[in-house]
Amino acid sequence: VLLTRNAGTTWQTAELDTRILYGALMRDSLDLFVTADSLRIHRSTDGGTTWIRVLGSLYRPGGGIPFRGLVFFDDSSGFASLYEKSVARSSDGGASWQLLPRPGDFPSQPSVDVLFDASNPAVRFVNGSLQRQRSFDAGVTWQTVGDPVTLPVMPIATSPTRSGLVFGSGYAVLRRSVDTGTTWTDTPTVGGGRGIDYLGIVPGDPPLEYFLFASGFLNVPPRFAVVNRSTHEGVTWTGTAAPPDEILSFARAPGSPLVLYAGTNAPVGIAGLYRSSDHGASWQPIVTGDVSGPVTAITVD
Repeated sequence: VLLTRNAGTTWQTAELDTRILYGALMRDSLDLFVTADSLRIHRSTDGGTTWIRVLGSLYRPGGGIPFRGLVFFDDSSGFASLYEKSVARSSDGGASWQLLPRPGDFPSQPSVDVLFDASNPAVRFVNGSLQRQRSFDAGVTWQTVGDPVTLPVMPIATSPTRSGLVFGSGYAVLRRSVDTGTTWTDTPTVGGGRGIDYLGIVPGDPPLEYFLFASGFLNVPPRFAVVNRSTHEGVTWTGTAAPPDEILSFARAPGSPLVLYAGTNAPVGIAGLYRSSDHGASWQPIVTGDVSGPVTAITVD
């Protein structure tokens, strides 16, 4: 884990007993979480200087089943998605976690991410490798989002600001729903069209502005990265510049509307973390001896 307190000028390194990190969440400047392989969640309560493992066994050579997404929807309740048929839940602000089995009607394919509605934490979504599922009762029961035949196997992203607004990618288009995934319309983007298998939405400034981060195609070369900007809640999009490598993670600096970050799938030895200080018009690598290779998660205070 690498932590900077001065916008990337210098970095602090913390070693964890893990092989690969998949997700990161900063609840405040001191309370940090990362998800990892082998069923592990690590937490720091001192701003990243020291870490404890709050869920998971000791590191096993060869890795293991990884957690992906990690969300809190109030001060005490958090969920982490597991790349298998279960999720983990915390009811005490992340101090402890319990593995929960998926409901019996949940698809047998692995989940990729857990998301929740912008203003209604009872509404949750799970990305699946063959289906997308949603729950209106905080995960007690689940139903398929759309037709899995016409809504093919691609990721989903919820709006960070508007309840009920959901984005999901088709093989060559971005799809948009304003009714929590019941109906969908195609929304053209710029620079994609080759099959998006990574999708993220981050709010801009003013409130109707969104940035779309996407990459594809399904691990089949050539890979691509796309960044689009919308000032109409995703109804229309315009292309901006993008980092040179496939995008794996993204973030926006709170309180700094011009500053965006993107983590890429750069080779080891090459800077994988990029920053834009001009609203996505250009991207510069954050060059340091410690930050090289793929950057799988970014969180910004």
